[in-house]
Amino acid sequence: MLYSILNEGLDYGDRETFVVGHKNPDTDSVCSAIAFAALQQKLGVNAKAMVSGKINNESAFVLKRFGVAVPEVLADAAGKNILLMDHSSYGQAVNGMSEAKILSIIDHHALGDVVTSAPLKIRTLPVGCTCTIVYLEYQENQQEIDQKTAGLMLSAILSDTVNLTSSTTTSADREVVAALAPLAGVSDLSAYFEEMADAAASYDGMSDEEIYNTDYKEFTMGSRHVGISQMNMKEKTREEITARMTSVLPEVFPKKGMDMLYALATDLENKRTEILAYGEGALDAAIKAFGSADGKRVFLEKVASRKKDVVPKLMEVIR
Repeated sequence: MLYSILNEGLDYGDRETFVVGHKNPDTDSVCSAIAFAALQQKLGVNAKAMVSGKINNESAFVLKRFGVAVPEVLADAAGKNILLMDHSSYGQAVNGMSEAKILSIIDHHALGDVVTSAPLKIRTLPVGCTCTIVYLEYQENQQEIDQKTAGLMLSAILSDTVNLTSSTTTSADREVVAALAPLAGVSDLSAYFEEMADAAASYDGMSDEEIYNTDYKEFTMGSRHVGISQMNMKEKTREEITARMTSVLPEVFPKKGMDMLYALATDLENKRTEILAYGEGALDAAIKAFGSADGKRVFLEKVASRKKDVVPKLMEVIR
């Protein structure tokens, strides 16, 4: 098996290797870490899946649905062997990542600023989900996928691609979903996605700041530092969530230390995204990038992908 032989070129030493996704973990970062750690174990690597913090309600639903325990939190990566999942930027990484021994990066975003002192394995593909890449790794290493792992990877792809409707969805994502669904025992993808969507749009018991931080990422756009959060809504919660995010942006702004903050509120039922802006020039940049605004909101008549539909256009304007 060529790919498992190539792993010999990575210096794991005699230490445990931690597989972890980005801060404010979403379903892809959680499930890809678990699935890839399981594959590494099959290939003889002493690997352990971790998470970078408290998981969101959708991820909790998925893990419970397939009977998988929530991984432990990796609070500090300094000095540890790391396989990095679903990101390649220090700004989105666990604390201490710049002092970690990063052996591998598996991701579907633009390359970040992670630098290593030794050769590593990097696999990035322009697909809708990191778990699509993890599936390819299983196939190339000729390893079977059990029901639980299949369920986690399937769920991550459905989540990241909004049930294969996002602009980031590729033929590879569709083919992998078709292959994973029977392995996971999921016969009705739409019905299952609705269950996931209900969990994703449930913020019961959470403060406004906790909701904003659930899926928050930071970006450098020219000389500006920009924070962008994305949250899911259903029709019945749309007005409540947008109102809460509008009120919380001024509160979190001084805490984040960013020049601009955005909240992407995505209505999963009506396939519409509202962009809320805060900070000097933030609303003007969004208007220039996407069109007219209503008050402090810019409307996109589609489910917007932060990495493909929003970040590149904002970066072009803000730079």
